[in-house]
Amino acid sequence: MKIARPTFRRVTRADLATVTRLVKAYYAFDRIPFNAAHTQAALLTLLREPKRGGVWLIHMGKQVAGYVCLTPCFSLEFHGEVFVDELYFRPKFRGQGLGQATLAFGADWARRNGVTAIHVISEKENPAARRAYRKAGFGGAHRFLMTRLVDPPRHLR
Repeated sequence: MKIARPTFRRVTRADLATVTRLVKAYYAFDRIPFNAAHTQAALLTLLREPKRGGVWLIHMGKQVAGYVCLTPCFSLEFHGEVFVDELYFRPKFRGQGLGQATLAFGADWARRNGVTAIHVISEKENPAARRAYRKAGFGGAHRFLMTRLVDPPRHLR
């Protein structure tokens, strides 16, 4: 496997269209309902309120390879956590070690921000992602993530 040397650039308002297209492709891949207006509103929230997290474009040379969204939270157990909320690579960039490099970037970002744990979420139907996460040092916490939507966005109703 080639060793990937990506660069990461935090998304700005000028990147909204690019990131929205990437999110749409990711959601199609994982069969997640997509709503462009909802996605752009969420991105704008992260731009206005960076304490909620951020989105970074992942570049290989001059090409956009994908994106990663990191969102911090707090817990009594870990004193600070970050979720790799979304991680997506365009198909031609998969299998090149970008996932490992991006997860290392996420861990470094977490460390610099005083976070002691980093979590990933994987679709049950994506064993390749789980293998990549295990390879990067992630393991089962003997827990299940369960979700309840308290005020679902319109496109999820």
